[in-house]
Amino acid sequence: MLRKSNSINLFIIIMIIGLIGTAWAQQKQAKKDKVITTSTLKAVEGEISALTKNYIAIAYDKDIEKGTENEMSFPFDPKTMLLYHKRSLAELNAGDRVLVQYEEVKEESRQGNSIVNKAKSITFIKPAPKEPEPIDPVDNNAELAIKAMRSE
Repeated sequence: MLRKSNSINLFIIIMIIGLIGTAWAQQKQAKKDKVITTSTLKAVEGEISALTKNYIAIAYDKDIEKGTENEMSFPFDPKTMLLYHKRSLAELNAGDRVLVQYEEVKEESRQGNSIVNKAKSITFIKPAPKEPEPIDPVDNNAELAIKAMRSE
């Protein structure tokens, strides 16, 4: 009779250990599959290089001597986009200087990391510099009208 109760107790202990081990493995797997999302608000100032109805591209950190520049592209929702110092996006042109505030969303998971930027507001700073009009070249073959001087 004692042997029967010992074998039942042993069976119960093995079952409890098995259940605890399974729960621990599931919890560990859940931690591995967990996605960590962080969101930060950032800003970039530069010239508009492209503008569509739901995207804006900004060129910034131009170095004329080296001939380099950086560019960022931002999707946005025209219905929720905040626009400062202009009435509509149609008033913005390529080359205009703007400040774009955007939300950077980072997602970290076991499969990899991803970063998504979405523009939240555009602040117009100044219009694109006007290019000077080219000067007409002088035509050397044209005849010049010379007036004779009057003698007194």
